[in-house]
Amino acid sequence: MKFHLLLDLDDASGEEDGEAAPLLESKTEEIGEAFLDAFLGTIDYEGEGIEEAVAEVKDLFAGAYGKLLPEVSGCLLQGGSVVSALFAAENGKGVFIPYVVTIKRNSGQGYATRLINRAILQAKKGGYGFIDLYVTKGNDKAERLYRRLGFKDAPSDTSKTAADN
Repeated sequence: MKFHLLLDLDDASGEEDGEAAPLLESKTEEIGEAFLDAFLGTIDYEGEGIEEAVAEVKDLFAGAYGKLLPEVSGCLLQGGSVVSALFAAENGKGVFIPYVVTIKRNSGQGYATRLINRAILQAKKGGYGFIDLYVTKGNDKAERLYRRLGFKDAPSDTSKTAADN
């Protein structure tokens, strides 16, 4: 079961992160490796291997969750390698975040917070009204992060997101 969370951008601020880099399709394999590392052994892991993780990243770049928003999406690098990534897609008048991942070695160091804060700022600059996402029930760490950043339970009448399709 997943919770649908929503952040009204009128009630949110955000901040730029000068270290955030754009998500590049040329780094699909590396981002796929980061996805797999982030999900292995978690409540969200469903037995995928590297091929499935890379295929999901390819699908994200191809618009599987809506038009990818490069100005809102981004990643953080360490030693030139992807350690955290956030994908954002257009969702009508808002932004849908299908994934925020951080490799285990860097978990708990604020990388996801930085990328989400940057996404909030960029979405506001782009004139979007909200950001929504889903979090798996039992993924308490992620849920706490999102709620700390101002996300609330989405009203039941919220229009469908790309993830609902």
